[in-house]
Amino acid sequence: MVDESKTVKAGILNGPYAMIDNGHFIKRRTLDGQVQYEAKPLPGTDIPPGVPLDTDQPHFLNPDSTSVLPMVLGFVDVNSEVAQNTLQEMEKLWNMTWDFGGYARYNVSSEPDSPGPGRWPLRLSLRPI
Repeated sequence: MVDESKTVKAGILNGPYAMIDNGHFIKRRTLDGQVQYEAKPLPGTDIPPGVPLDTDQPHFLNPDSTSVLPMVLGFVDVNSEVAQNTLQEMEKLWNMTWDFGGYARYNVSSEPDSPGPGRWPLRLSLRPI
């Protein structure tokens, strides 16, 4: 009997729908297996005024702090190359739109009114707290 957890893990780490791209974990793929880089409303979507997606600017999905969960939860070894690459990718979240230090939860282009760092329970260990 096939251990389904091993099958799921293999699918997440390898193959056409792997959650790894360019050596680091990513947030999302589309149904056809392409990395989804931006959040875009479907054409003709009626978005209420003031919603962050109701702008012409790009809304990038990566990096996102959820990408470190495979390391936090022991899914991959924290010393592995993919873990180290993912943590390095998270450095892009450091001080994105403020000057007092901290990691954003996600790329602030996806939500321009981000409350800033320090409100998220997940902290990265690349920098001292």
